[in-house]
Amino acid sequence: MFGFTASDYHFETHKLSLNQTLGDVLLYQGIAWDSILKLDKISSEVFSIRNFRAKKPFTIIKKDSCDTPCCVIYEPNKYTFIKYHLDDEVEVEVVKRDVEICEESASGEIVSSLWMAMKNAGLSAELIDKMEDALASSVDFYHTQQGDAFKLVFERKYIDGKPIGYGEILAAAYNNDRGEHYAVFY
Repeated sequence: MFGFTASDYHFETHKLSLNQTLGDVLLYQGIAWDSILKLDKISSEVFSIRNFRAKKPFTIIKKDSCDTPCCVIYEPNKYTFIKYHLDDEVEVEVVKRDVEICEESASGEIVSSLWMAMKNAGLSAELIDKMEDALASSVDFYHTQQGDAFKLVFERKYIDGKPIGYGEILAAAYNNDRGEHYAVFY
C-alpha cells in the first residue's frame, strides 16, 4: 500500500477539521516542531502541506500503532499521491500511479431517452457527454426517438484493476431515421 508492506506498517486515515493544519496533527502525533517546519519548507517546492484540504482524507503511516509517523500520504487526485517522509531525512516524493488503458465497447437502443439507454448500458455521464460532443455536428440529440441505436468504442482507465475514468472515444456510431452517423477519433 503506497509502496509500504501492509503487514510491516500501521496505516491510519485522518481528515483535517476546519481551521486545522497538518502541523497540528503531526505535533499531536509526536513529530518535533522543527521537523514540521522543515517539511513545510521542503514541501512548498513540490506539493505544499498547506494545500491539504479540510475533510479530504490523508494517511499516516507508522511502524506500529504506538510509534510516531514515518510517512504521510496525501492524494491530490486519483492519478498521483505525495509521500511526505518523516524519518531521519525529511523529504517529499511525488508518485504517479500506473494507469492501464483498455479499449472497451458499448451499444444500446433507445427506449425512452439516449441518456437512459446509455445509463442502462453502464456508461457514465462523462462518457455520454463525450459521445454527444463527438456526434453533435451530424446528430440532433434533442430529437432522439425510440428505436434509435448507438455504438461506442472508448478507452477506460484503470488503476490497480479498478476503473477510475475514461480516455478518448475512439469511435462512435448513431443510427436513426436519417441514417447512420459516424465519428472516429483522429
